[in-house]
Amino acid sequence: MREKPRCRSLPCLFFLLAACLVLSACVPGMPSAQTPSPSPSPSPSPSAQPTPSPTPTPTPTPNIKAAATVPAQKIAFGQQFTTIVIVDNYGDGVADNTHLYARANPAGYFALIRCSEPYAPIAPAGINIRLGDIYPDDHREVRLLLQAPTRGQVGASAMNVEFRFTYDYYGGPETLAGTLVFSVGAGGVLGIWEGD
Repeated sequence: MREKPRCRSLPCLFFLLAACLVLSACVPGMPSAQTPSPSPSPSPSPSAQPTPSPTPTPTPTPNIKAAATVPAQKIAFGQQFTTIVIVDNYGDGVADNTHLYARANPAGYFALIRCSEPYAPIAPAGINIRLGDIYPDDHREVRLLLQAPTRGQVGASAMNVEFRFTYDYYGGPETLAGTLVFSVGAGGVLGIWEGD
């Protein structure tokens, strides 16, 4: 009995090895050699940034201004005349519970006949006028009916009588608004407004 011829050449061995590799790649379920992929390196965590502090919102604030008008001509002794005081709010906040104060110095020469707004007397010689809340871009108009002094009160000498106007509102200090100066002389009375 003859033996089967054996493949002893080196090319034959290479052929068999290649056939096995092809077979393992094509047959399902058979593991194939894979090149391991490198594991990704961890990305650095972002550094913590400080939280910016919020910008403070400005608080609305009232801005009160007052001015008075008086007759341009001289006022006769003992005559009644009207002085108008305008109180404006030029700010962006409400002036809550606003008061206007008028104080005479020296006292006893001008008499208050009537006031267009509610008021109360204050010592020694003045009035407290209640204006309520004044909103931004709003105003109050106060009409004061006064009576000038008589010639007998003044006498022969000239003098000045000042009405000092101040104001305040809730949370704010009492602030000078201006001074109404009445120059009293032999020819009568002349009023001049001097703002703050």
